[in-house]
Amino acid sequence: MFKRITALALCLILALGILPSAEAFGREPIDQGSVDQCCHTLRVDVLSPDYVRPDYEGCLYEITPQRVADHFRYLDEVYVERHPEAALAVNTGDRRDQEVLKTLAETITAGCTTPTEKANAIDRWIARNIYYDVNTSAYAYDVFYNRTGNCLSYANLMQFLLRSLGIPAVVGDGWRGDMKTSTVDLFNYEGHAWCFVYLEGEWVLYDPLWISCGTTDRDYIAEWIYLDTVEFVTPAYDGDNLPPEAWDKPKIYYTDGRWYNFDNSHPNGYGNYTMLVNNQSYNFTPCQDELALGLDGSYDGWYILDGVNDKSGMQLGQLYCNSWLSYGEYANGSYLNLTYAHPNGMQIDGAIMEYDGVERYMHCNTSFPVLAEESDFTMQYGCMAFKPGYVGPFVAPCWGDVYDTDFHIVTWESDTPEVCTVDENGILTALAPGFAQIELTLSDQAGGGYYCITHINVSVSDEVRIPDYTDHAPCSHSYAYSHTVPATCEDWGYEVHICTLCGERFEADTEEPLGHDHSIVTITIPSTCISKGETTYACTRCGDSYTEDLDIDPEAHDWAGTVCTLCGDTRLTPFDDVAEGQFYEEPVAWAVENGITNGTSAATFGSNDQCLRAHVVTFLHRAAENPEPSSTKNPFADVKTSDFFYKPVLWAVEQGITNGVTADKFGAYDVCNRAAVVTFLWRAAGKPDPVGQNNPFTDVAEQDFFYKAVLWAVENGITNGISATEFGPGSSCNRAQVVTFLYRAFGE
Repeated sequence: MFKRITALALCLILALGILPSAEAFGREPIDQGSVDQCCHTLRVDVLSPDYVRPDYEGCLYEITPQRVADHFRYLDEVYVERHPEAALAVNTGDRRDQEVLKTLAETITAGCTTPTEKANAIDRWIARNIYYDVNTSAYAYDVFYNRTGNCLSYANLMQFLLRSLGIPAVVGDGWRGDMKTSTVDLFNYEGHAWCFVYLEGEWVLYDPLWISCGTTDRDYIAEWIYLDTVEFVTPAYDGDNLPPEAWDKPKIYYTDGRWYNFDNSHPNGYGNYTMLVNNQSYNFTPCQDELALGLDGSYDGWYILDGVNDKSGMQLGQLYCNSWLSYGEYANGSYLNLTYAHPNGMQIDGAIMEYDGVERYMHCNTSFPVLAEESDFTMQYGCMAFKPGYVGPFVAPCWGDVYDTDFHIVTWESDTPEVCTVDENGILTALAPGFAQIELTLSDQAGGGYYCITHINVSVSDEVRIPDYTDHAPCSHSYAYSHTVPATCEDWGYEVHICTLCGERFEADTEEPLGHDHSIVTITIPSTCISKGETTYACTRCGDSYTEDLDIDPEAHDWAGTVCTLCGDTRLTPFDDVAEGQFYEEPVAWAVENGITNGTSAATFGSNDQCLRAHVVTFLHRAAENPEPSSTKNPFADVKTSDFFYKPVLWAVEQGITNGVTADKFGAYDVCNRAAVVTFLWRAAGKPDPVGQNNPFTDVAEQDFFYKAVLWAVENGITNGISATEFGPGSSCNRAQVVTFLYRAFGE
């Protein structure tokens, strides 16, 4: 028997929080005039630099700065780095509602050129046009059509308007008030909601109900706002100083990079965690597969970790993550119903969403294929709403395409038959305005046992919704002086005036920019051997600075070997003809260090001097650590016992590295070309066969004695051709090139 456990809905009313310098309004509805007056007081006085608050010693202010840091860290980690698409998803209402909200957003922001201007315009429009009412819907489309809402309604509408314009926005909630004096228990219910908006690379907190436009001032936020959740998830990082009762309430937490459903300090594995807030439900689905986790209990679900069907590493209570998922019942190799979970485990609710080519009604912790035509219904208060008199299908059983209907039947029952009824074929008859809950029962025809009972809410409404994009509350501004911002070096000084009716801000220039006074010398850097010195000047008022080069040309290095006597800089070699950064700089240093060759003088290496056959075999002999030839027989007339290359020549001939140019002449003073050098190296390496046989060079033929040597040298990075198609076998080699070949073959 498959079981389905659904948590009881926790009804949380988002009321007004505690306001500064005033009594708490509590959680009762208040009239719009009171909201306007308090809103004005907060906007003008609290944000004024002249406003002075008493130095209270409240307990919450010890926590709020850390909560602010946690929230902004969470916003970056989840909505910028991990799931940027989550802050742009528009999952509300149906396609028509989404088009209406986008048109509203475009109408409000007409003429705005930047995301910040658009966010400010939407914030002000909502403040002017949405009238406060705690007993109203929080669904964005309802808020627009009804022009009423509470703080969550304001925040949701702002979020979806911004997202429809491609501006990332996320709803948060908690409490508002003077954190230095407030001691209220914050964890019995939520107090206020707002909207985080990602603008110009940072998160800005907008509160359409209380603050005129947004703020990034984290000190101000910490004093006046307790940040509890982001999309109903509480960020919890190491070192958090949360009140003890925080972990005793059912909540969704983000910690260790994952989301968890906690209840009584332990992960909760018992069904969905559902919150109903102002007629809008929020559903979270924890991992429930206890057997797969090695725990006691029955199979009760399937989880997905960050979009991957993977059970490894999950813990009981950890949330589903960013995927379509099934919940509960399972049979015949298929899952019985589908819904969609966001990255934080929250499921889409009160929306029509297409999946696999099927329009689905996203409802509570499941979804249903929509059978009604688009013209038959609207979305109202999170439900499909039908007009009185409608008779026809509305949704299909969520398991209808899984089970064989010869063995399983579905029964339908309305708990409010005076509102609507549903017959045995799933045909809805809408009778009178109101709400009804339809119970769907899947039964086993053979055994009569119940496999599943699920519910779906529907509405019958005669309300006609026509979108009205006009501004209903254009304000005849009544400006009051707030404060003065003094001029700076670059910006005008101005007076700030704020409308006492709507909070619109007006600025009047009063003082021209002062201009910089760069009279402070902060640092002087003297000239060096390779760069001019410089002096930095700073402004006495604002600290702005600029740098000027000293009018002194740099001196050249005075090298004594590898060290400059003027500045102490060092170089790899003591040779003036081996410039820093040349391809042969390290090879020359290696050759000298290992006794393979010296310079042509104390200060020159002779980099461009031609390299003779005698030099090449001598370099090879020294690289091999000067082995003695086994014989002193010398057939060459041009090789004498007194020559520095005498033993190297005898050794090279014995090793098969080279022969003379004739039977009695070695050609010691002949210039060595590229073909000869790579052939000497290849033979010294034991004549390895090249791995590949690709020969790009037109001047290297298979019958040439240097054919394999060239291919091997190119494969091993010893040298390339002189062009893409020419190796240049007859080109002479200088000393820099030869030591570079040796270094690449034996030194690296």
